[in-house]
Amino acid sequence: DGYGYEEENLFFQTFFSVLDRVRCYHGTLQRWKNSVQRAAETGSHILKWDYIWREDDIGYIRTLKQVPELAEEDCFTTADVVKLVALGKKVLKHRKKEYYQAKESGRANWNHQKVMQGWSELVGNLENLID
Repeated sequence: DGYGYEEENLFFQTFFSVLDRVRCYHGTLQRWKNSVQRAAETGSHILKWDYIWREDDIGYIRTLKQVPELAEEDCFTTADVVKLVALGKKVLKHRKKEYYQAKESGRANWNHQKVMQGWSELVGNLENLID
């Protein structure tokens, strides 16, 4: 499926569909969908993409770091953020499982750890926006 996982795709699709409402980010959702399709066609993986939604080297980890900042925009309602937290927790659970499985088989690397850490911080930062 190229882009990663269903939960992750749903998270980003939800995030970008809200962000797409902001004039300066209009077109973001379509770029994301195009990237997902391109990845699926080429058998690529989201972690290997040069960019996820902006063509200025905003790759996977940098995107994770930017999500909470962008979620502070007025276009994100509390309900939107609550939904993103719920989806983010599912992704984090999946990523933790993946990390521990890789660790058990001696395949875990800094990439697994960095991604897990990125999702952990993202979920925590989004939760802080709700309080």
